[in-house]
Amino acid sequence: MEKQVLFSARTQAYLETIREIVKQLPGTEEYLCFGTPAFRTKKRLIARLQEDGNTLSVYAADRDIWINQYPEMFFVTPHFYNYPAVLLKLSVIPTRLLRQVITEAWQQTAPKSMLKQHPDHKGSVKLS
Repeated sequence: MEKQVLFSARTQAYLETIREIVKQLPGTEEYLCFGTPAFRTKKRLIARLQEDGNTLSVYAADRDIWINQYPEMFFVTPHFYNYPAVLLKLSVIPTRLLRQVITEAWQQTAPKSMLKQHPDHKGSVKLS
């Protein structure tokens, strides 16, 4: 049995916002990954809350766009250099932007048949 990391009330509030965003995306589910909440579609990771409770790793095929456009919110550490992921600071990211980055991560990982189920589907992924 995997040990779950306990989080502060502030982190729980971040997590509820993330859950609200993710539940609007077809075929997604929450699970534990290394003891923290994570979200996936068809076994492909979309996002994972990091152990510090303030950082979310999110699938990003081109993370440099996020980092260059919003350096105060997005970053990467050496651990993630070889993964298509970006880290974001939950304490400073607006909900609108959090929704956008999570939705784009889902669009990049979900099967095409599932993409058609989303109301905002336009046939292609729009990176910021």
